[in-house]
Amino acid sequence: MKVEAVYECGQLRFLKPVTLREARVKVVVEIPDEAISNSDPYAGLDEETLAMVAALDAIRNAPPPVDDGDEVSEKLAQRFAAFALRKDI
Repeated sequence: MKVEAVYECGQLRFLKPVTLREARVKVVVEIPDEAISNSDPYAGLDEETLAMVAALDAIRNAPPPVDDGDEVSEKLAQRFAAFALRKDI
């Protein structure tokens, strides 16, 4: 179903009332290219700060360490499953 909405201060406001069955629903939003700011969020930062941001991104995006010989605990397996679910949202 296609519905029109207006984005305002971080929220989507439907132009016509919509009642959803679930409290949380995945949607696809189409934004016109001319409405998107192309500014670089890191513009104006010095090289040292950019290097720090890159290092933090590498840490955030690194896969969790698991040795082939070690058994994965139940708690760690649950965390992996939670990360997989979060990725799909």
